[in-house]
Amino acid sequence: MKDEGQQSYDSIKTTQVKRINDLYPSSLRSSKVTDYSWTGNHWIPPPGVPTFTPSQMRGYFSQRNVLFIGCSIGRRSYATMFGMMNATDWRDVDVSEIDSLRIIDVNKGRKIGEEVCSNKQRQIFNSTFYEKLCRDLPALNTTGTPIYDGHGDESASETGGDSPLLSHSDSLKKGKFDYIRMSCYGDLHDYFSGVGAQRMSRPNSTSIVEDYDLIVINLGIWDIIRKKECTKMNNSTIGDPLKRLNMTLSVLQAVSSPKLQIVFRTVGFSEGTSASSWELVKGTNDIFERMDNQTSQEEHTDLATSNLTMVDWGTVISRRSENEKRISGDIKPHYGLEARLLFAQQLMHSLILADEQTNA
Repeated sequence: MKDEGQQSYDSIKTTQVKRINDLYPSSLRSSKVTDYSWTGNHWIPPPGVPTFTPSQMRGYFSQRNVLFIGCSIGRRSYATMFGMMNATDWRDVDVSEIDSLRIIDVNKGRKIGEEVCSNKQRQIFNSTFYEKLCRDLPALNTTGTPIYDGHGDESASETGGDSPLLSHSDSLKKGKFDYIRMSCYGDLHDYFSGVGAQRMSRPNSTSIVEDYDLIVINLGIWDIIRKKECTKMNNSTIGDPLKRLNMTLSVLQAVSSPKLQIVFRTVGFSEGTSASSWELVKGTNDIFERMDNQTSQEEHTDLATSNLTMVDWGTVISRRSENEKRISGDIKPHYGLEARLLFAQQLMHSLILADEQTNA
């Protein structure tokens, strides 16, 4: 028999799914997060799929507790999303609010804008993660929407925030929006499987997940361009990045649960990495397909309770990753702003679809 807390959780999720079914077009529910096209450097969503606004994103994430884990590419994606949600005017978000170095490179080696995680209630407080950020999104009003500050879209001004279809609430305290740096699949695998934890002044993965209901993982390029730095894993040396990826996703599948959703982004591309990147992008898709098949066949096992979602950013950004078509960043592995905005859109798209598919 389910306890009272789980019953409340299930009830809220069921309500969320009904809102999605009632308010989103069927084309969104049947679309794939890779069905994006390009005009110049501007991505176009699939027909019927909205372009999620900064206020809608804040409406969603202010009702979740999220931890981003990634390399510098992940930090920049995290910072751009946070900047969007906290822009001065949601209808006119300035590039400087989401793409300046003080925004996207905060805490980069403690050189560009140091921001200390000073919240003692966070598990990551006073830990030894190379980079860490702990931030909070604005509280919600009694209608379950962000408190309107006069800068949202017109529909928000009438309701105090965004449409409730983007609401996601399953506990009392929400709005954590945090980041820690990890660069390699091995780092991720070893942390969540507890390998070598005793040597580090870090909260163990069991305790850190108590702070969050969503973890977004945004890394992988180091496993291609810095192979020697990423081969250590599980107290051994594993040279094949595809094997490291497979082992990491298996651990993440086991860690995820109905109350902890984990989102995994496929890897991007750097100069000269096309073949290796495609191997990992396709490998990630194959592993998720195999996991989905296993889950459907194992209704009464732990696999049935896993909660792992893929954002296939790599496939979509591949069209803007090579030669003169690349949306370039400051160094070869980095991308420009449009690529990070694409990830924010795909992430939202994937989360909404996962909410529906998991609870249908």
